[in-house]
Amino acid sequence: LLFLAGVCPIAMLIVLWVGYLSFCTVGSEFLSYQWDALLLEVGLIGIFFALQTPPSPPMVFFLYFFAFRFAFSSGVVKWLSGDPTWRRCKALDYHYYTQPIPNRLSWFAHWQPRWISRATCFLALFIEIILPFFIPISEAVRVGVFGAWLLLQVVITLTGNYTFFTGITMGILVILLPDSCWEPLLGGVVTPELSPGN
Repeated sequence: LLFLAGVCPIAMLIVLWVGYLSFCTVGSEFLSYQWDALLLEVGLIGIFFALQTPPSPPMVFFLYFFAFRFAFSSGVVKWLSGDPTWRRCKALDYHYYTQPIPNRLSWFAHWQPRWISRATCFLALFIEIILPFFIPISEAVRVGVFGAWLLLQVVITLTGNYTFFTGITMGILVILLPDSCWEPLLGGVVTPELSPGN
């Protein structure tokens, strides 16, 4: 709450990060999931990001690389797992009822026609493994990559329960959007200008 109120934001980010790190350390296997590691990594990046306003080009590159690495590794770990169902795009034939916490829509997703689940599996692998390489091309392409990744996260959220993992992922993806995407919502982006004396 202090961070959201703007009270010593950098110090509050450090306190939040150290606090969650302590929870993960004490919680051991109960707090050692992919989303816990992701929250710690994003929290640490947030501290360094808060130190630069606006962010420097190396920091922006680092954030793009983080988004690339996160998406690419999510797909590659499936492909290299040794599970033949991923390579045959049949993993979603079993996923919806074997995932950690299925929800009500998981049942409907499981009983969809098999060609749909296999096409969805192929698209998920394509979005995670191939699309990250398009990030450096241009702003317009990054917006398209953002849209594809966002759609994937929405489908994951609707057909399963991964706590705050998909929410953090969507938050990470926002860095791919240029300022021009926010202008219609914010009425123009204000760029800080320094006076000659600064």
